[in-house]
Amino acid sequence: MKIQIIDDPGTTESILGSEMGHRERMATHRAIYAYTTENLKATLDALVEHYPDQVKGDVFTIGGSGDHLLNFAHAGATNITALDFSLAALYYADLKWVARFELDYEIFLKFFELGVVANKPQLTEWSFSEEIYEKLKPKLMPESREFWDRVIKDRTLLRRHFMMGFYENNEVAKKANNYLQDQPHYDQKRGKGISPVLISQSIKDYRPGRFDVAHLSNIEAYFPDNTHGRSDFSSIIHVFREQLNPGGILVRYSPYDQENSTDRHMKFLGFEVQKILLPNIFRYGTHDHMIVVSQKT
Repeated sequence: MKIQIIDDPGTTESILGSEMGHRERMATHRAIYAYTTENLKATLDALVEHYPDQVKGDVFTIGGSGDHLLNFAHAGATNITALDFSLAALYYADLKWVARFELDYEIFLKFFELGVVANKPQLTEWSFSEEIYEKLKPKLMPESREFWDRVIKDRTLLRRHFMMGFYENNEVAKKANNYLQDQPHYDQKRGKGISPVLISQSIKDYRPGRFDVAHLSNIEAYFPDNTHGRSDFSSIIHVFREQLNPGGILVRYSPYDQENSTDRHMKFLGFEVQKILLPNIFRYGTHDHMIVVSQKT
């Protein structure tokens, strides 16, 4: 595992404290989800079925909860690059990556489990246990280890920044993740031999390398629904599309049934745009549409 930091994010306090630092690496509304809020199991099942060679190649994805990394690794990706503006999210991804390959299935689930009281997530006795953390600590990257040495002892910080999402008894998390769906899948430990690259930078500033899969998650939701926002979103889509290897695919989610101007322009340029409806397994929100852009064969 390797983290590339673009610009100095400052100290742990500037990342997580009330004074967020000049780059606001973790805005107050940007807490880290315990697990993905996307149906990554359905996503990877569809991609493996229709684009098996691409999934096993060089993959770009969003850092998020770390589950994107783990699901693509489980699917057989050769190399994975993950981007997230929040450095805390990348440290969380490092912790979850190490835990996935160092802990038994039930212990992993307990370590990342959130209880629910009055529809609000709560830390359990096992959540972010210091005893379990000590087993993971030697395998973390040095900068990540320094971060977690500070945070793991502070239940207030943990509650504030690492408790997003509702996963009663981890059942939804199992449905959302291929690597976590049951003990036999977990025990396969797929991807253990690869070393993902984690990059802390705004996606608007990032200039990608060459990829077989560019999984952009739900980035559309983070751009304002106005002319400027739609222009920025479209520019990012085209930058990543131009960096795909021959046969490569660009994947994102959209909550909308109708095509947007970016999809129509992709078709105009001669690309195939496939829309796949993913089942909603969460207690909130709507069904996501997975948009896959590929070159016509």
